[in-house]
Amino acid sequence: MNINNLYNFKNPVRHFLNIGDVRLHTNVEDVEIRDLTWTQPIQFRVRKDESEYRRLKMPNILNFLCALNRFKDSTNFFEFEEIDIRKRLIPNTETGDFATGVYDVQLESDFEKLCVYD
Repeated sequence: MNINNLYNFKNPVRHFLNIGDVRLHTNVEDVEIRDLTWTQPIQFRVRKDESEYRRLKMPNILNFLCALNRFKDSTNFFEFEEIDIRKRLIPNTETGDFATGVYDVQLESDFEKLCVYD
């Protein structure tokens, strides 16, 4: 499991900020969830081109790592397609990107269903 790909998923900043190398003053295994203060994500802008920006939201690193530590051993934690069947893309946690071709497969399935119902 690549923690950086989970935290910075699909964000360009993942090439500059490696969460796996962040040194914390505490061990996340020793932190109780009830002891954390939940915060809003930090927002910042990344330039897309000359005149457009993309707004990224980054969660609190300590909160993210503690939550990941608590839930990573759940039986269906990485079964993303089970979370919401309406989603069209399936994330790849190894590359920090979306699996290629998944959208096309679902689109083809939609066309087949339209033909049946037509």
